[in-house]
Amino acid sequence: MIIKIKVIKAFFLVTIISAGINYSQTINFKNLTTKDGLSNNKVISIIQDKAGFLWFGTEDGLNRFDGYEFKVYRNNPSDSNSISSNNIWSLFEDDEGNIWIGTKSGELNRY
Repeated sequence: MIIKIKVIKAFFLVTIISAGINYSQTINFKNLTTKDGLSNNKVISIIQDKAGFLWFGTEDGLNRFDGYEFKVYRNNPSDSNSISSNNIWSLFEDDEGNIWIGTKSGELNRY
């Protein structure tokens, strides 16, 4: 009787493992670099917002990626509404959809 239970357990284990292998998905990765439009290859922070955009905080600006191209946000000293620093250390999206950007110098920005 004990041998039959072990055989049945082994059968179910093999069935579950083979089913998992048959239904596994292939995941493709693509490295995004400055050649693709990223402002700097050293990415410090990443989030995906509610709209599906990927946001990358780098040592040279805030980058928004829509799946095709980057839009880069950098400090513009003559524009008081621009981001306060190009060295982005943290990103967070709140419940209202605001993107909060923390800089290396300790400043907090809201987009």
